[in-house]
Amino acid sequence: MKNTFSTQLKHFRKSAGISQSELGRLSGLTAAAICQLEKEDRDPMLSTIQKISIALNRDIEDFFSTPSKTSKLSSKFYSKFGVLNRLSDKDQKLILQLANSFEKRKTK
Repeated sequence: MKNTFSTQLKHFRKSAGISQSELGRLSGLTAAAICQLEKEDRDPMLSTIQKISIALNRDIEDFFSTPSKTSKLSSKFYSKFGVLNRLSDKDQKLILQLANSFEKRKTK
């Protein structure tokens, strides 16, 4: 039975629409390392988990929650934000301003 980390890693990577090679590039790891982690051929070190979580814009805790605890909507939402690191600084700033405006509206 696959462990939660490897299952979630593959799920989040595919949800973000990126290959093992692309995740490797974004996280500073090799595609082979990502493949080994997804297949449970290699145990991840904390620093590896941190690099991957940053590359996928996920909290480390997300990799250890069971898939049933992660709603489909939440998964889709986070997968869309996983591609933000590919946008220009100007576009990222604009999206952040938009998100902040929604947050302000909610608190009123």
